[in-house]
Amino acid sequence: MEKLYLRSLAPLLILLLLAVSMVWFKSENNSTITSEAIHWYPPEQAEEIATELGKPMFVYVFTKWCEDCPKMEQTTFREKNIVKYINENYVPVRLNADNFTKIDFIGHSLSVHEMTSKVLGVEVYPSVVWFETNQKPKPVALYIEPHAFKSYLKFYNFKLTDLHLPSVQETAQN
Repeated sequence: MEKLYLRSLAPLLILLLLAVSMVWFKSENNSTITSEAIHWYPPEQAEEIATELGKPMFVYVFTKWCEDCPKMEQTTFREKNIVKYINENYVPVRLNADNFTKIDFIGHSLSVHEMTSKVLGVEVYPSVVWFETNQKPKPVALYIEPHAFKSYLKFYNFKLTDLHLPSVQETAQN
C-alpha cells in the first residue's frame, strides 16, 4: 500500500519540480539587472562634453553613510534599460557629497560637499539632479524604484532637449 502511494505521488513531484525549475529558469533569463555600467563622466569635463554632444547633464549625488544609496546603485542604476537610456541620452556625473575636495563644475569652484548643497540644492540622499547648461538645477531626492525612475528620465530628457526651455540669459534678452 505504501509503495503504491509513493508511486502515485512520483509523477506529481516530478511535474512540480519541472514547473519550479521552468519558472526559475525564465526569471533568470529575463533579469533586467545588467553587468553594463553607467558611464560616469568626471565633473570637471562634464559640462564641456554635454555641450559638445548636445545632451543634458544628469548628476547623481550620494554619501557613504546613506542607507538608500547602495540600493539605488544596485537596483535602479543596474537596470539594463535605465543604463542604456542614461548612456545614450545624458552626460551622467556621480558626486560623493562627503568629499571636501575642491572641483570646478558648472561655473563654480567649490568643494564637492559645498557644490552639492549650495549650487545643486541637494539636502537629502540619494538625489538626482537634472539640468542643462545655464539652467537652474532640478533635484529629485530619495531612492527611486527602477520603474518610476524610467518615467523621470524620459520626462526630463523630453523637457530639457525636445522643448528647449529658454535659459535665464535667453529670457532676459527677449
